[in-house]
Amino acid sequence: MEKMEHTKSYRKAYLKDYAFESVMVQARQKQVLEILTRKKPSKILEIGCGPELLCQKVIKAHLPFHTWVIVEPVKGFLKTARQLARKERRLSVILGFFEDSLPAIQNIDPGLLDFVVCSGMLNEVKKPMKFLEDIKKILKPQGTLHVNVPHAGSLHRRLGQAMNLITRLDEKSKRNKNLLQYHNFDMPMLRRTLIESGFLIIESGGYFLKPFTHQQMTAINKILTRDILNGLWHLGKDFPELATEIYVNAKIKK
Repeated sequence: MEKMEHTKSYRKAYLKDYAFESVMVQARQKQVLEILTRKKPSKILEIGCGPELLCQKVIKAHLPFHTWVIVEPVKGFLKTARQLARKERRLSVILGFFEDSLPAIQNIDPGLLDFVVCSGMLNEVKKPMKFLEDIKKILKPQGTLHVNVPHAGSLHRRLGQAMNLITRLDEKSKRNKNLLQYHNFDMPMLRRTLIESGFLIIESGGYFLKPFTHQQMTAINKILTRDILNGLWHLGKDFPELATEIYVNAKIKK
């Protein structure tokens, strides 16, 4: 019951603050698409799909895959996914929390997975190391885990600290609290969490760079052309230490 109440509160808060978050969803998915294009995995699990479907973009880009499984605990986010699944037989949708869905994932396509997408999720998990241990149970030894999270050391957080709005970079913001987020990761903390969970980091970086909060970026949205947003995405790649979000690709340590 507590979990379900959490998801209801989360969905309400997430959609209320979705104006600039929709831009970040695009940036996040652009990074994942770039990696999927390089790796071309066959069996993919996406933990949490949100209201905009990554799978839809993968299909549109004609990237090859055999099985795509979405596990999403927020019922309201699954409407579009279920509509797509009725047309796309390679896509399966599970309503539930990942840690409760391991048998259901295996029932869809027995065997281990090539790629797990954990996008904007690990910071929202109360016990991330237990979560990562569960991922190891379904990922091939040579498979890839992709994790991306908001960056505690981002430019806009550094600006907030310089303005004395926060005392520490990892301090919870009002938005963190509204979205019931448990952790604020910087790159050392993200890498350490995965390594201590038995993963080997094979690639890491950042993407997108914004100087202001979501709310402030929404206020200047009219001047943010597609070219500007694309430039900000690339700046985050060039300066990961200041990027809005960070990512790692990892495999299970032998």
